Amino acid sequence: MTRTTISSAALLTIALTSLATDRVRADVVVLENGGRIEGALLDAKKSPRDKYIVETASGRLTFDKSQVKEVIGQSTSQEEYEKVRSQFPDTVEGQMALAGWCRDHHLTAQRQKHLERVLEIDPNFNEAHRLLRHTRDGGAWKTQRQYWEDQGYVEYLGQWMTPQEMELKEAARKVELAEKEWKRRIKTWRNWLEGPRANEALEQIGRIDDPFATRALSDFLDNEKVEAYRKRYVEALARIGTPVAMMILCLRSLNDPSEEIRLTALEYVTEKPLPAFTDLFIGRLRDKENATINRAAMALGRLKDRKAIGPLIEALVTDHIQQVAPAQPGTTAGFGSFNGGPASGGFSFGNSGPKTIKVTLKNPEVLEALVRLSGGLNFDFDRDAWKAWYASRKKSLSLNARRDED
Repeated sequence: MTRTTISSAALLTIALTSLATDRVRADVVVLENGGRIEGALLDAKKSPRDKYIVETASGRLTFDKSQVKEVIGQSTSQEEYEKVRSQFPDTVEGQMALAGWCRDHHLTAQRQKHLERVLEIDPNFNEAHRLLRHTRDGGAWKTQRQYWEDQGYVEYLGQWMTPQEMELKEAARKVELAEKEWKRRIKTWRNWLEGPRANEALEQIGRIDDPFATRALSDFLDNEKVEAYRKRYVEALARIGTPVAMMILCLRSLNDPSEEIRLTALEYVTEKPLPAFTDLFIGRLRDKENATINRAAMALGRLKDRKAIGPLIEALVTDHIQQVAPAQPGTTAGFGSFNGGPASGGFSFGNSGPKTIKVTLKNPEVLEALVRLSGGLNFDFDRDAWKAWYASRKKSLSLNARRDED
């Protein structure tokens, strides 16, 4: 390929001509031989390329790729700056004026350079210190960096903070990056499940045991439609086994729309119970949804933590608000039983639209949990009988404790 050969004098002429015109955007093409061409690089975003075409005020020049070292793109303000900076004298007044020009043209780095030049000329020029946001400390001017470092602070991502704060923020940043990476990986494997790499994807998911994968697994569990894959995510959370991962499984055992997922999650939760699990399920015995109350009771029965007995007794029979559709004008309706037991409640209406009513429901899973925790006793849904037994049991335990002390 024929290369364009340009003399040093010609390069200088082209550069000066380019500077003298406002028509051409001043990209700077740096050549391997040390020359610099200013003009507009055509097809600037083209990649890869085998040649560079530069539109200058003198015409269009073409260079082989091997002739070009680099291309420096410059904004219009930068172009103007290159033209005008030599017009300002190297004095305090001249450099302050040039700094003001840079401010007006949003050239922050150049403005700082000229303010710093002012202080090289006159270290006590207060206005330059002020504009550079220097701080006067003990009679001396200090840069922001000098001031904060003297106070024991460190700079982190553009902010000054204590080393302890920096460590916390850096740790949080690393957690965020690790979580994002796991989200990317699991997304990739999920896509593989629809193609020839399905077995590899299942194998990869089956190895997940990193706590940083917890958030991603929970998110994919929320959005996954295929039951078999959702079960894999549950298994991975159980394999991770941290308190956070296991609490996610506790919530799944209560709220997941799939019964299989709920029961699978509950199995993992009850294998390695923690006191916090009991507290969570006890709290859900007061849920407005009757189904949630019974699921929580099932979990408490399997966890076998006897501190749940009192709350379970209170939850044997619970009141709930339900909405019913309107019947025909003049209809009176009543309720016989709900959820396997009698319920009280009734209403009458004309044709004025849906009504809300209060119903009282017996909770069979609560009863079953009480039977388990009491060692086989069964007072049915008689809350008073259960309370009397529980009070006598606590009294007996208290007396035994006193005898042991004696």
